[in-house]
Amino acid sequence: MKNKKRGITASSRRWVERHDSDLYVRLAKQDGYRSRAAYKLLDIQKSFSVINVDNVVLDLGSSPGSWSQVAINIAKRGVVVAVDILPMKKLSGVYFYQNDCLSKAFGIKVQELLFDVTGQKNGCVDVILSDMSPNSSGFGDIDHVRSLLLCEACMKVAHDRLRKNGNLVMKCLQGAEQDNFISHIRTFFSKVTLFKPKASRKESREIYIVAQGKL
Repeated sequence: MKNKKRGITASSRRWVERHDSDLYVRLAKQDGYRSRAAYKLLDIQKSFSVINVDNVVLDLGSSPGSWSQVAINIAKRGVVVAVDILPMKKLSGVYFYQNDCLSKAFGIKVQELLFDVTGQKNGCVDVILSDMSPNSSGFGDIDHVRSLLLCEACMKVAHDRLRKNGNLVMKCLQGAEQDNFISHIRTFFSKVTLFKPKASRKESREIYIVAQGKL
């Protein structure tokens, strides 16, 4: 049904109403974060301490920048490199590069980016973050598979660029292939935990994979 007065659908109007009344949306505005997603990483950090003060952090799928904001606030003596296929407004202390994380040349490109920023030839990082999620198709199984493709891309970067004992955090949409994927990750990290932050909506299928201590 169309809401003729406002020119939007009833479902869109409900989304706007829920967004405006959301506690974390209000907190983000109050605390100066670019989105409510900041509180998901803050909760992960509080529970697992994945980022340290002097870390080199790679934030994949960074736009609009709330995870980069959290990361640079923690890694005050470190470096944050953010990458997204979408543009991201400049953020103090964060090096942003617009690039497609799923492109075939991304692995080489990210090594070049890290060398430019850190001056280290190996282009390695201490932490990789990913809040990437596929565009919704409306079909849960399809979105789940697309989400795993993004996670596999993160794992590829982690294999190549994450230091020994480094940490990886990435979002995954739950589904049938989740357990097999988690089992695969466990062979490369000393500890792997599934975590749902308080800021994740109850109805959301998103879960965060927190992989600590790269072997």
